[in-house]
Amino acid sequence: MTPDAAASLDFYASVLDWTFESPVEAEIAALSIAKAGSSPVASIQQGVDGLNFDAVWNPYFAVDDLAETVARAKANRAVILAEPFTVPGAEESIGTFAFVMDPSGAGFCLWQAPEGAAPVARAEPGYITWTVLYAEDTANFAFYADTLGWIVGEPSPVDDYRLARLGDGSRVAAIRRLPEGSLPGWRTYFCVANLNAAVDATVAYGGTVLEAPTRIEDGRPFAVVADPLGATFGIVQAE
Repeated sequence: MTPDAAASLDFYASVLDWTFESPVEAEIAALSIAKAGSSPVASIQQGVDGLNFDAVWNPYFAVDDLAETVARAKANRAVILAEPFTVPGAEESIGTFAFVMDPSGAGFCLWQAPEGAAPVARAEPGYITWTVLYAEDTANFAFYADTLGWIVGEPSPVDDYRLARLGDGSRVAAIRRLPEGSLPGWRTYFCVANLNAAVDATVAYGGTVLEAPTRIEDGRPFAVVADPLGATFGIVQAE
C-alpha cells in the first residue's frame, strides 16, 4: 500500500528490476501487478479513499478457503479492513483477496488464488524470499496458529527468533518479539541478483539504508532499506 503509486512504481522498477501491468477494472484504483520476468510477485496499490495509509509492505498468505479463513480471523479478534473481493485479470481472475489486521495491529493479506496460479517465495531475483512478523507478545503468535494453522516453534537459543511452519513442515515465516518503541508489523524480504547494486540503487532513487549489508551465520547477505515514501523492506543476495 502506498500514498503515491506512480513514485513507488518508478522506485521498485529501478531497485528490484520489476515490470508492471494493470490488468484490472477501473473500480480497483491504481492497482499494479509487479512481475519478475513473466511471473507475478507482488502488487502496488494506491491508498484507499477515506483511509489514511502509510507506505507499507503487507505479505500475502495463500489459503484454500478464503471465506472460512476470514471467519476464523474474526473469531480470533482480527479486524477485516477489506472483506473478500475478486481481482479480475486480463484473461482470468487473479484471485480473491481480503485485507486483515491482526489483534496487535499488524496488517497482512489473505489470497485464494485460481488453481495452479499461486506464486511461491523463492530465492530468485525479484521474488519474495522471506517475511518476519514483529509481534508484541506470544498471544499474537497464537493468533496465526489458530487462524492459519501455523506451527510456531520455540525461540532460538541465541535470540527470540521463532520459525513458523505449515503442517507439512515447510517454513512459511518467522516471528520475533517487537523491539521497544516499535510498532507491530511484517517485514518482507526480496531477493536480488546483486545486493550492493540494489543498495546503491535504493539510495540513488531516493530510498534510505536502515541496516547496511551484513551476513548472519549460515545465511545469505542482506540489508534493510526504506523506499522514498517510508515503506521498509529487506533485500537478500540470491544464491
